[in-house]
Amino acid sequence: MKWNIGCSGFSNRDWIGYFYPKNLPQKNWLEFYAEHFDTLELNTTFYRMPTSTLLKNMYVRTPESFCFVVKAPKIITHTQAFIDTEEILKEFYEI
Repeated sequence: MKWNIGCSGFSNRDWIGYFYPKNLPQKNWLEFYAEHFDTLELNTTFYRMPTSTLLKNMYVRTPESFCFVVKAPKIITHTQAFIDTEEILKEFYEI
C-alpha cells in the first residue's frame, strides 16, 4: 500500500519561520514544499477555475512522482450543488 502525505495548500504565510525558512522567497515555496511532501491538495481550484497554464507551471516545478489532488470548483460542489453543472464539469475536465 502506498500512502501520499501532503497538506491542503502550500502558500500559508503562517508557516514562515516554522516550515519555510524566513529568507526563502515565496516564489520558491512550491519547490521547497515538494522536497518535504509528495502530495499537495490544490485549494486554489476550489475558489476559481484553474487555467492550464497554472497547472502546467506547478507540474513542471515538482518531481515527476509528485501527486496533486485537485479540488473541484465550489461553483460545482456548493453554489450549484451539482445541479446543471454538466458544462462547467466538462470545462473543468478539459483543462
